[in-house]
Parts: sequence; structure tokens; C-alpha cells
Amino acid sequence: MAADVMSTKVVNETLNEFTEDSLLAWEHRKIAGLNSALAWVQNGIHKNNGARLLSIKAKEFVSQTAYEKLLCKEFKTFEEFDDFTPSMEDDYKNWYTCFYYVIEENGRTKYLIDSIFLRDE
Repeated sequence: MAADVMSTKVVNETLNEFTEDSLLAWEHRKIAGLNSALAWVQNGIHKNNGARLLSIKAKEFVSQTAYEKLLCKEFKTFEEFDDFTPSMEDDYKNWYTCFYYVIEENGRTKYLIDSIFLRDE
């Protein structure tokens, strides 16, 4: 039993260190800019790295209208936000990229927005 407790403690400490390293890497990527952050998250989908551990995802093209609705709490669910179709006039306005975490808690899926970048393209 003591060996089990010790191995569990070592595994938890290792996971905590990896999570802290992943969070630090994520912060560095955000500081480096949108392209760096987006590449890190997209590579996490295909590889076992920090982005996958953190469950961070990106919604690449968020229209100005969707962004404003998000800030004004007009979306009741994440699906409403994700499925929002911008109007034609949004083509002439700003576009954003939204990074968010997906968290499973008490049988519910929660979405936590980490950061939003204004796109220059």
C-alpha cells in the first residue's frame, strides 16, 4: 500500500509539473502572437503535447458581430456561439480568433475563454 501511495504521489507531481510547463509554454506562445498560438493549439490536436493536456481549442474566424454578442452575453450556449453565421456586412469589419478551454466537471461540459486575438488578415 505504501508503494501505491508513493507511486501515485510521484505520478501526480509529474502531471502537475507537465501541466505547469504546458501553461508556461502556452503563455509564451500567446506573447509570440496569433500565428504562434494557433500553430501550438493546432499541433496539439494531432500530437500528444501541452495543448492537448490543457484541452485548449481555437475558433479561428469569429466575426465582429459574434464577438459583440459574446461580450454582451447574448449566446446562451457555446453551440450558439460556434454555429453563429455572420451577416454579409461583417466582411468589412474586424475578425477575431478565440482560444478556449473545454472542462468536464460534474458531468457537464464547460467552456472557458482564455484569450481573444484581433486578426490582422
